[in-house]
Amino acid sequence: MYPDLKDKVAIVTGAGRKGGLGEAIARKLAVSGARLVLHDVNSTTASLPQGAVGSHDELTAIAEALRTLTPHVCCHTADMREEAEVAGLVAHTVKTFGRVDILV
Repeated sequence: MYPDLKDKVAIVTGAGRKGGLGEAIARKLAVSGARLVLHDVNSTTASLPQGAVGSHDELTAIAEALRTLTPHVCCHTADMREEAEVAGLVAHTVKTFGRVDILV
């Protein structure tokens, strides 16, 4: 779809809700051949209302579905309100794929 995105490394935050905007963006990137780190808050550990964010199970299911489009998909949960957890998300991405090209 967008050949200039092939092999780019993208972190897609908020990608853990089935049918959500993050999932849709991740799907477009996957079709284009990007390498993806899907992120959401694990609602069982975050101090957010239940159902307000994607669950780890939803995030994992979305990643599995996207692996039919590109094998380069992994997940990471983090609370983006916590600087250390954001740093962990970026470190995980760099460890897995060597860099970050795109942040959504």
